[in-house]
Amino acid sequence: MYSLLVFSLFVAVGASSVINVYIPEEVPQGTFVYQLIGGGSYKPYKVNEPYFSVTEDGRITVKSRIDRESSPFNNPSSPYVLEVTYSSSIIRLVINVIDINDNSPIFKSRRETFNFGENTKVMFEQYLPDAPDTDFEINSTQGYRIISGNTDNTFDVVSFNTPSKKLYHLRLLKGLDREQISEYNLVVEAFDGGKPNPKTDRLEIRIIVDDENDCSPEFNQTQYYARVPEDAKVGYPVITVKATDRDSGANGNVVYSFNREFAGDNKFMLNKYTGEITLQGHLDYESQKDVLLQVVASDEGVSPNTERVFIYVVVTDVNDNEPKIEILYNSATDTEAYVDEDTPERSLVVSIRVTDEDDGEAGRITCEMTSSNGLEYFELIQNNDIPDHWNVLVKKPPRREVAEEYTLSITARDHGSPEQKVSFTTIKVKVVDVNNEHPIFNPPSYAVTIRENLPSGSELVRVTATDADDGLFGRITYRIKAVTVSTSETNPMSWFVISEKDGVITNLVKLDREKTPEIRIDVQALDGGDPPFIGATTVVITLQDENDNVPVFSDERYIANVKNYASIGKIIFTVRARDFDAGEFGSVTYSLLSTPPQSALFTIHPTTGQISVAGTLPQMDHTLVPLTVIATDGGGQKGSCLVDVSIFGDNKYPPVLEKKEYAVTVNENANVSTVLCTVRGDDKDLLYFGQIYYGIVGNAYQFKMDRQSGDVILDKPLDYETRKSYRLEVRAYNNFDGLQEKEDRGIVTVIVNDVNDERPKFKHNRYNLTAFSEDDNGTVIGIIKAIDPDSTVSEQITYRIVGGNDKKLFSLRSTAAGAEIRINGNIAYLIGEDVNLILEAQDMDASRLNISPKTIVRISIAEGEGPGTFDKTISNKGWIEQYLPYIICVIVFLSLIFIVTIVVMCNRANKQRKAYHPTKLPAYDGMFDYPDFDDQVGFEPDTVKAYNIDGGGECDRLSAFEALASQLQSMQCADYIDKPNKSYSNFYNNGGYDNGTTKKKGTQFDSEGYFSGSLSDPAFIDNEGKHRPVPGEGYPDRCETVNSHLNNQNIYTNLPQPVKCDSKDTFRERDEDFVRSLPPQLNENTFAPMSPEVSPPPLTPDITEDPVRPTTSHSSLLSSQSRPEISRLPTSLLDNNSSQTEQEGVLPPRTVSSHCSLNSDY
Repeated sequence: MYSLLVFSLFVAVGASSVINVYIPEEVPQGTFVYQLIGGGSYKPYKVNEPYFSVTEDGRITVKSRIDRESSPFNNPSSPYVLEVTYSSSIIRLVINVIDINDNSPIFKSRRETFNFGENTKVMFEQYLPDAPDTDFEINSTQGYRIISGNTDNTFDVVSFNTPSKKLYHLRLLKGLDREQISEYNLVVEAFDGGKPNPKTDRLEIRIIVDDENDCSPEFNQTQYYARVPEDAKVGYPVITVKATDRDSGANGNVVYSFNREFAGDNKFMLNKYTGEITLQGHLDYESQKDVLLQVVASDEGVSPNTERVFIYVVVTDVNDNEPKIEILYNSATDTEAYVDEDTPERSLVVSIRVTDEDDGEAGRITCEMTSSNGLEYFELIQNNDIPDHWNVLVKKPPRREVAEEYTLSITARDHGSPEQKVSFTTIKVKVVDVNNEHPIFNPPSYAVTIRENLPSGSELVRVTATDADDGLFGRITYRIKAVTVSTSETNPMSWFVISEKDGVITNLVKLDREKTPEIRIDVQALDGGDPPFIGATTVVITLQDENDNVPVFSDERYIANVKNYASIGKIIFTVRARDFDAGEFGSVTYSLLSTPPQSALFTIHPTTGQISVAGTLPQMDHTLVPLTVIATDGGGQKGSCLVDVSIFGDNKYPPVLEKKEYAVTVNENANVSTVLCTVRGDDKDLLYFGQIYYGIVGNAYQFKMDRQSGDVILDKPLDYETRKSYRLEVRAYNNFDGLQEKEDRGIVTVIVNDVNDERPKFKHNRYNLTAFSEDDNGTVIGIIKAIDPDSTVSEQITYRIVGGNDKKLFSLRSTAAGAEIRINGNIAYLIGEDVNLILEAQDMDASRLNISPKTIVRISIAEGEGPGTFDKTISNKGWIEQYLPYIICVIVFLSLIFIVTIVVMCNRANKQRKAYHPTKLPAYDGMFDYPDFDDQVGFEPDTVKAYNIDGGGECDRLSAFEALASQLQSMQCADYIDKPNKSYSNFYNNGGYDNGTTKKKGTQFDSEGYFSGSLSDPAFIDNEGKHRPVPGEGYPDRCETVNSHLNNQNIYTNLPQPVKCDSKDTFRERDEDFVRSLPPQLNENTFAPMSPEVSPPPLTPDITEDPVRPTTSHSSLLSSQSRPEISRLPTSLLDNNSSQTEQEGVLPPRTVSSHCSLNSDY
């Protein structure tokens, strides 16, 4: 729907009012134009107003089409006036019709044709027809432009303003060339200024380029060549020349003529119109070998243009001569060619020169070689450097064994036409023998079988090789290259010899199959070359067995043991005999020498050699029965051995150690293999059961024990600083052949003595001290301390100044506390300067003298008087470490001011905005008063965040754990706050998380968002982290505390029954009794064994110079794999800590606790 551009307002009108109204043309009928305001009725002044309607209430609308380009609206100087009567007055509305772009520019003709001569000057202009647009101003025609056909931008459209209108011309920008482009077809577009899409019209312009005689004829070649045989007949076509002229009409017609100076003595004729040149005389090659002609081409213009070209006519010779072949031997006297049979490929054998007196193709010669037996070994190739020379080359080294002489036939043929001339010759090539063949064995390898033990000098085998060469090169000698046997025999090459001439191999020693069942001899055949060619073969000799060995037992005497009550048929021992012969000669059968009473007590299996009980054995503590075993092979050869059968009773007595406990001391630098002590025992049993053996039970640490003597021996180096004592469990046992072992055990305690094997060490490489100029001599300005890990010399360290004290301004005194550095002179003149002293420390052990690495003490000289005292702890630190605590305090103080400011500002802006409150949440192991099982409590993680919004608490998960000692190795005091479930639980039933099933009944945060409850101890924690008693409680028995906590706090909704309370002694029972006293929720599941997948590292307190409580976080002991089941800590953890005192960093058992940082936002 159209919107009118009306710039007047709704106003009341009076008499003779004039109102300007602006309205776009072509608006629809009924479009609102104006609203007159006032009393009375309105009507048009004209009775039949054609364009506008006026209602009685003064509403003016469009009645019919309004066209800005048609009368009466097309005269801007005389706009249309609408008169409206109102009462007795007339209101005049001046209708200003706003033009819209509803018309296009229109050319009066759609096509125009212009003729431009190709010599028209650049910048020439051609008038273009008008394209009027009936719209006004910007919507009328604004310009012309070429949109297509303007090749190389040859034309452009320019405009000129005249008083009445704008004119448009087509301007020539570049020169025209009809021969290049004879016609242009331009499309010119006229456009108006309508927005956004201007209207256009197009004019097609054809520009014809008229020709001028500005081109000369052009030949299609810059010069021509022709060949004419000397015997050509009259009329013979020599060549045709061709020229063209790019002009048109007569200017482009071309005619030809000879230049008289280059007409060829009138022996040639030229066709004027076609340019064909023919022969009209006779040519003689011997008198004139070429002719130079020149042809002139002219156009037929008024002022003709011409062009000239040369024609070179070559008179060709007629083939009337045969090729001549000349063989160039290596020597002028040679009539044959010679070549060695090992001549390399591409080697020259002989050269050939071929000539022909004819010229051209008749003188160009091609040679080829034929042969009945030589084409495989020789080839003929033309010499590229000397065209009339051809070379016979070696294609492949010739085989003298194939032919001693090769015949090569050479054919030379020219290229004359129509008849070719041919010549022939023959070359004989003799092959000179060389050593190029290897000896070859036939057969390639040999395999023979001979009897062992043949006498030396026996002929074993004959090998034969042949060589295809002649003479010396074909003469063969033989030798043995190597002899290989399957066993580790030494120098088997000395066993054989071979005849050099006939290849017969004989043995020099007897051959034994049992030692070497198979022998491999590598034989070589050498020809007479220098160096010789070698052929090789292998002779494999297999030795045939003879029965020349007797059965042999591994030992001559054996010992067997059997109980005196063994049953008949029991196998007590097995013997094995071996016969090195093969086959039947190597099979062995067993038998016992029949001598009573042995034959009645035992028997032997004939094939397996198993000795078994055959009768009732003597019932004595010990009886020794000798048996003789006979082994017989398949050839009747016999061997024997003796078996002593020991018949005995039971092992009645255990070994008894002389002492149950041994205590030895050893220096830490003792040598490995030092015997520390000898453990001895006694056994009342006789013979075998009375033999005592010794060993270490369990971890042997750095030691080992001799099994026979009982010596405890140092096996690895000791280090007093690593471990000071060892407790070894040893045993003595009797173990006769693994039967009825009995033992006794004892303890060996090894105390390691410290030796002076460590050097004193300063904590820092550099120290900073301050000395004041007014201090008296002898004033101590600082103490520097060195530490020696050796216990025997830790208090025997002396100090000295080794550098930087040339003026003796400072002195040093060694004390147990360290090196006291004192002022020893006037230092006032050094105010503002530094003195760098170099110190070293040494221990004074009588056996050794160890000196520390040097340290530097920088002493700053300050003006004034010192405080008279100094901080010993600061004196050992650099300036960064010395002032770091103060810097940190300042940073923390400024940070607190910043945080408080932010919190106050946030609270003022929004009461619901979160604030950050750090606090400490303690965990205690006070549920059971059982010191033997107490250990430190740790948190996982050590920092959590808690949120308290409108009284409701919401925290990240938090867990605390404790490792128990002894055999329980379990966890308790496991706390966490589960953020998604808003729950807090401290439970003892599963030893792990309860997955949020325990719900919190009542907030555990106070009004300020601090955590205010401790569920594992009978007390709340106030905002300052202090304990305050639970109302109505006190500190009763721990078991009762748990129950009261369950009832009063209403926390443990998942415990079916309270903890059973007997007496405190119930909770002081050890191990299984302690576990059995707990309710079902606190029994075996809680104290489960340690998970095998997790092996936490032991807690090792950081022992520092100033004793402090350990800072190691127990969260590191809880690996990510152990959740949700908490891993158990090893017993060794508590063993290591049990020797520490509270001064060394471990809290007493009753107060074991840990804290985590709880960040609370609300």
